[in-house]
This record gives sequence, C-alpha cells and structure tokens, in this order.
Amino acid sequence: MIRLYALPLSVYCTKVRIVLRIKGIPYEESPPPGGHYSSADYQARMPPGTIPSIEHDGFKLFDSEAIVEYLEEVYPVPSLRAEDPRQRARQRAISQFHNTRVEPAVRVLFPLVRQGSETPGEDHHGDLLDGFFRQLEKLERIIDPAPYVGGAKPCLADCAFPATLRMGQDILAYLGADVSFSSRLDAWLGTLEGHAVIGEEVAANRAAVGDWLKGFRRTG
Repeated sequence: MIRLYALPLSVYCTKVRIVLRIKGIPYEESPPPGGHYSSADYQARMPPGTIPSIEHDGFKLFDSEAIVEYLEEVYPVPSLRAEDPRQRARQRAISQFHNTRVEPAVRVLFPLVRQGSETPGEDHHGDLLDGFFRQLEKLERIIDPAPYVGGAKPCLADCAFPATLRMGQDILAYLGADVSFSSRLDAWLGTLEGHAVIGEEVAANRAAVGDWLKGFRRTG
C-alpha cells in the first residue's frame, strides 16, 4: 500500500492524487507527521521536507514529477504517457513548463495575498500579474489538446495544470484582477474538469484555496 503525505492546498499533491486515482492505485493519505512539512518529525522521515512524498514498501520518494513517473513505471496500466518517444518527450517538456514556468508564476502571487492591505496597482505587483499572463500566452502556443494533451485520454502532462490555473485565477480574483482564459485554454480546462477524477480533485483543491484566502483580509 502506498502512503501519500500531502496537504489540501498543494497543487503538486493534487497532481499526484489525480494520477493515483486514474490508475486505480490503492493508497492511504495523511498530512506530514508533525502536521507540516517543516516539522522535525517529517524531515527525519523525508529529509528534503517537501510535499508530496510517498512511501511504498519501504521505498521513500519525494518530488511530484519523480513520484508520477515512478507510478507510471510500477503501475503501467492505464498508461498516462505516449508510446511514441517524440510525443512522450514533448509531454515531459510540457510537464516541466508547468513546474518551471506556470506554477512559479502563481506562487509569486502568494505574498500579495499575505500583504492584504496592498493593492495590485503598484508597479511591482503589476509585473507579477503580467508574469502570470505571459506564461498563459506561452502555454497556449505550446499545447495542442485533442481534447487532452495526451490525445483522446489524459496524460501526465494534463494532470498538474488545471489546479494551478484555477489557483492563479482565484488568487487574482481575490486581488481584484480578472482572468479570462483564451478559448483554447478554456476548452482544455473544460475537458479536464469534465473528467470525473480530475474534476473532483480540482474542486477539492479550489475549496482549500478558498479557505486559505478567507484567512486574509484586504483593506483599503
């Protein structure tokens, strides 16, 4: 049995849950020992102190990308990656675009939420918002969903984006900025959220994001 250490707010944990559920892999989930990934108990078990992580028959693994690749290797059916090596490489590149471009562009918005009293009209804040929109424009040029990036069925590259894009949208709405996705991105998100597993997990993550945002009060 796989043990997944995760927290509801993490889009990377959402990605791993989606893969586990689509593949029908039995697992048990718990928060990191000590209640947080920075706890001494958790870091003694998982030295990098990051989530998600898994334990599987004594094997410990961190990093969401490594985890989903491991799950694909150990539980190859149903497959979530292309058979053709070029398509498979492209799907990996799209996954990395999420990890190195899109998600970081959302993460840098977190301080704006925590500041509360600030508004996104200042130059620095505007730069951060523009950075997110620039990554959306690049993403639109990179993907060619039909209707998934994986073609007729989801692939690993499809699994991380919906929670991250919705998180960015919800944070910007909280900050008073409107995010309207392009028709291509909107159709892709609609397809992803129409998938039973993906839709449920994205909805759960959005609920956690909503609860997190309620913990801050904007003034002014």
